[in-house]
Amino acid sequence: MNNEVASTSLLTITAGVSIFNSFCPPLHEVRRATGKDNGIINDTRVAEIAAVSLTVAIGMIGSGLTKSPVPGVLAILAAAALVAMYEGVLRTQPTENK
Repeated sequence: MNNEVASTSLLTITAGVSIFNSFCPPLHEVRRATGKDNGIINDTRVAEIAAVSLTVAIGMIGSGLTKSPVPGVLAILAAAALVAMYEGVLRTQPTENK
């Protein structure tokens, strides 16, 4: 892997984390959401869709610029990992409400 592909891949992953941080509610708010609090849950899921779309788009742009699939694949993997993290937190019963 050359330096151009490596730096573009790192930029893609960093941008994905930043996008999720900007679009999605903080994890401590998501963790406190219960089944009754559909507002935060719905907001988080809509934000996930927007963040995944933008992250994958940036990865595809990076792949197009470098002529390598690595930035696009890493963008998809980063987005999947971040969605899995948020969904895991959403599905966990908050300890404060037990």
